[in-house]
Amino acid sequence: MSTTPSLFDIETATLSVSGFSKEPTVIERLLGPRRVTVERSDQPVVEIRFCEPKEIAGSRTAQFEIPIIDGPNLLVFDRTPDRLVVGIDESLVLELHQNGLSKLFVEPDRLAFDDDVSDLIIFGLDNALAMTRQSLFHAACLVSPDQQSSILLHAPSGTGKTTTAFALVSIGYKIAGDDATAVRYEAKSERMLAWGIPRAPKVHQYTVNTLPFLAPFFDPTAADRNGEQFLDRQALVKADIFHEARSLPVSAVISLSRNGNSAASIERVEPLDALQDLLDDNISAFGGKLMPNDDLKLTNYSALAKCASGYRANLSEAPEPMANMIAETLGA
Repeated sequence: MSTTPSLFDIETATLSVSGFSKEPTVIERLLGPRRVTVERSDQPVVEIRFCEPKEIAGSRTAQFEIPIIDGPNLLVFDRTPDRLVVGIDESLVLELHQNGLSKLFVEPDRLAFDDDVSDLIIFGLDNALAMTRQSLFHAACLVSPDQQSSILLHAPSGTGKTTTAFALVSIGYKIAGDDATAVRYEAKSERMLAWGIPRAPKVHQYTVNTLPFLAPFFDPTAADRNGEQFLDRQALVKADIFHEARSLPVSAVISLSRNGNSAASIERVEPLDALQDLLDDNISAFGGKLMPNDDLKLTNYSALAKCASGYRANLSEAPEPMANMIAETLGA
């Protein structure tokens, strides 16, 4: 195991990552250029620690399935007031502690950048962010053309969130995160701040065919069995498509859906309706209980619905007209 942790700035805290020698590459792919070289003593430090599966402590009892963002079902093995243990199988287990420590128990040969590992790391990051009153939000984060605010697009996986986000790029927006966003309420100014988790965006061949400007970044021969591929984020940054911005106030939250029997549309909704959409897409109670930190999410999502304008958009087959409709509605 490595002895020197890799440090990443997660906006208002320092995330310390330690463990196997390959783990910095995995985290780098997820968090982008948020590496800091000197730990700042005035900030809380939270940790994700990679460990051998045999090091996991405690018995594994209650077993039931829960869904998480864009990932497989997880088996919940054990839960106490200050600890939750979840896993996909015996060689890939995550232990979350109330103090912000996240231990990822993983076989060394499983450390490739696959969906299972990356989803568990994001789950651990959510636990770390909660230490500084931030919450992860399953949404694409886009920077407005004037770079003064952000808009968030959320939807169940497969709806077309990433395709819509890239379509907005074609009319002046920049992507700060295509699937996961951290939000934080700033009480003094009564506004919601957001910054996109700048992990490599995963796009489908359909998206590239529909939006040809993405073709130079997509290699059809390297796509997975679902026709999807992670794009090189740094190449997108150089092309001024991906914007690695710090936190910006959220001006609008748009819930996306797809009803093939209805025309493309976007409408303003009341805060309570916007909040319901946020909760439907981001919080799943299991066994009659909320997940750790879901109480904080309820608080942050409520503030988000109050501070930002809420919209519902029904997507059509053509993403660019939909992007134009969104921009026109927002006055961008």
